[in-house]
Amino acid sequence: MFLTLKNRVWIWWQNRPWRWLLLWLFPVVVLFVSVGRRRSIASGEQISKVLILHFGAMGDALMTTPAIRLLNQNYPTAKIHLMTASRSATDIYLRNAKVGRVSYLPQYDRGNIKEEFDQPRYLWRDRLLLFTLYPTLIIRLLIESYDVGIALGPLHEGATFSNLLFDLIGIPIRVGALGAHTDRLTHAADPNLARLHWVDLYREIIKTLIVKPFVADDSLEYAVSHDEQKRATDFLEARGIRPGRPIAVIHPGGNLYVNSKRWAPERFAEVADALDDRFSSVVLTGSADEREVAEQVRHKMKGSAVNAAGDLTFGETAALLQRAALLITNDTGILHLADAVGVPEIVSIFGPTDPRKIVPRNSRHRVVAARLECSPCIDFDAGDPGKRCWRTVKEECLKTIPAADVVTAIRTSRAEDRSSISHQKATVGA
Repeated sequence: MFLTLKNRVWIWWQNRPWRWLLLWLFPVVVLFVSVGRRRSIASGEQISKVLILHFGAMGDALMTTPAIRLLNQNYPTAKIHLMTASRSATDIYLRNAKVGRVSYLPQYDRGNIKEEFDQPRYLWRDRLLLFTLYPTLIIRLLIESYDVGIALGPLHEGATFSNLLFDLIGIPIRVGALGAHTDRLTHAADPNLARLHWVDLYREIIKTLIVKPFVADDSLEYAVSHDEQKRATDFLEARGIRPGRPIAVIHPGGNLYVNSKRWAPERFAEVADALDDRFSSVVLTGSADEREVAEQVRHKMKGSAVNAAGDLTFGETAALLQRAALLITNDTGILHLADAVGVPEIVSIFGPTDPRKIVPRNSRHRVVAARLECSPCIDFDAGDPGKRCWRTVKEECLKTIPAADVVTAIRTSRAEDRSSISHQKATVGA
């Protein structure tokens, strides 16, 4: 009862303008930071607490895991606190054993961070703006006394917010690359790295702290629990799919908020019907909001399929993917989840977004991309309203991709696998 009351009071406080009463604390915080917190960190052994801010969703969060692993390898005793602005990404970090604490950064009560920090101005004006929006957060983080603050972005507005926050609470080592006020960073990576693959972008930011040589490891991390594996197995068995039978998973959902990333349901259905007999079943996945589009695929198929959209959690979907021999998907977080759990064959379909920055870089993956000259039209912030497709036929790039291209990608991948196996056998026989 006490915790419930405490939570209610906290929500009331966060959603009321009474936080303006704390404005008198702003000069006190600034004075305290300037006098007592501008200490220096002489060596890695002194780094004991790290705060990482990240504004990306689930797929972006999965692509940060190689960078977090690199940080942990070089500072194994440091406690990592990861603050995410995406509720969906929270689950990714809670499962990461290298992250000691995970918290959610809520939007403030009158708008969102992206809108407030899309046009940064003077340093002191932006510091004051930040304090008026999040006074209690700043005081709490100030008390925590972090040694290192790392702004992973990936949005410029989120990076601006992070750069200001680290500076305002006096974190001595401030790491980042993107956004405004990068002159307040102590370790600033090259801002041009925004053109790199997301895994490389996050790793390059972390690399500014690393002095020892290392071998780059792109593998993503996502821990699946035994209970999730059991629930996924029970779900499949209840629909006649027994363990050991290879399944093909199709994920027809995807973001719709600016430019749709969804390939047409009838094309997915055509591909599903063209799969060979090495797959015992086809399973359609997605969130509850994507159940309708998954049902459209199932309805348009000549064969049968199991519609699991909305019936499985993200973790249970990961467990299902561990059973899959093939995933066919749009550009979604499921693409990176499948890579993290080791699906042996992945085919992804890209239209407005740039596969060169996103797709897993291994032999298990094949990309089918649009052929229009304007594709890809988005290389950074897929949620920017200013990047809405300008063509008369919206997302025409996805509409130009025929089902035959995806079927060919699957067959090519299969043929290369057989060729690789034959080569390995020949080498062993020699």
